[in-house]
Order: sequence, then structure tokens, then C-alpha cells
Amino acid sequence: MCRVIGFIKNLYSGAYIAVRLMGDNDVKVLFHRDFSSLEVIRVSMGRWHYHFAKSIKDLGGVVVDLILLEKVVGQSVVYTIKLGQHIFGVIYYIAVLPEYRGRGHGKILLVSAEEILSDMSSEYILATISGDNKASLKLFESLDYKLYSWNQISRECGRRLAELVRMITCGYEDDIVAIKNMLQEPIFPGICGIDRNSARRWWRSACLKPWLDLRRGW
Repeated sequence: MCRVIGFIKNLYSGAYIAVRLMGDNDVKVLFHRDFSSLEVIRVSMGRWHYHFAKSIKDLGGVVVDLILLEKVVGQSVVYTIKLGQHIFGVIYYIAVLPEYRGRGHGKILLVSAEEILSDMSSEYILATISGDNKASLKLFESLDYKLYSWNQISRECGRRLAELVRMITCGYEDDIVAIKNMLQEPIFPGICGIDRNSARRWWRSACLKPWLDLRRGW
């Protein structure tokens, strides 16, 4: 069980910290825009994903560090993008070191990512997940996300919309999309109004360019 015992907002002049209690241990959640160290993502997900996560630095991304006893044990990278009439928040990466999994740290990290995205005026929050990652699917469902396959999104809004969601999330390796409407309104048809040109511009910077950099050997 955890509870917020302190929350200091100061993102643009440095960082802000949410301090929680979890059992007998203090857990700190640090929000910042220093992408120089994403070690948890590198260790947990490998150098390719580490490279993609770092590419969000100049696109308004925010890093969420979960700190237990002064050690960073979990990290998330999030960002927002305005598409048409709506602002979408994307949980791009979320990872906990293997030896710290199964203790509720992932839920604290996800709730913290939601907090910063809500503070950044997100109306919808999205994350893409591998269908084989049962722990992540269960985690998102426990926080009231709705899970959809790409085919389900295509049926609701058309194939074009499904492709645009892939573009704004770079979710080409995943087959499930977790979506939450922060205004507690129906997800469809509201999410169907993504602006194609904005999505394509984001995709070129956040997805295509990092991929080309990797192909060229950085």
C-alpha cells in the first residue's frame, strides 16, 4: 500500500518530486528532462529501445524516475502531442529492474506517469504493449485502461486511424493499445479525430529518424 506524502511541482526549472510510502520504505518519484541517463530502460529493454527513448529529449519528453532507497529502480518516458482538437499523452516506455518487479513498483510508476501527463493537459493517455506481456496488460487494466487490438481500433475508426496511432506511439512491435480517457468520456468516436499531418510530422522525428540513425550505425 502506498500514499502520497509530498508533491513539489517545479518541472520547468528543474524537476518535481512526489514522495510516497510503500511499506517501510520511502519511494521517491522524480520528474525531469535530463535524458543523459536512462539506465533502467537500457538494462531492461536493450540498446535499441534505449536509443529510441533518448530520441524524445528534444520533442518535449519527460523522464519519470522511481527511486527506492536512493537507487533508480524504475523509469518511464512520456510525452504529449496535440492532434486536431485533442491532446494525447503517450507512455512511451515504462520499465522496472528485474530484481524489483512484483512489488508494486510498476503501479507507482504508471500512476506517476499519468500524473505528469495529466498536468500537461492530456485528454487521452495511450501506451502500446506486447500481447505476450501479461504483467503489463494486467497492470494497465488495473488502472482502468481499455485494451484494444489494432484490428479493433480499425473497426471503430478505420485503418487510417490505426496507422496514425502507430505513428504517434512508434508502436510497431506491439499488438495491443491501452487507452484511457482522462475526461471519463467514451473513447470512441472521440479518439478518431487524429490529425494526419501532425501525426506524420511526429512520426518522422520520433520514429523514422531514430530508426535511420540506428541503420546508419549512429
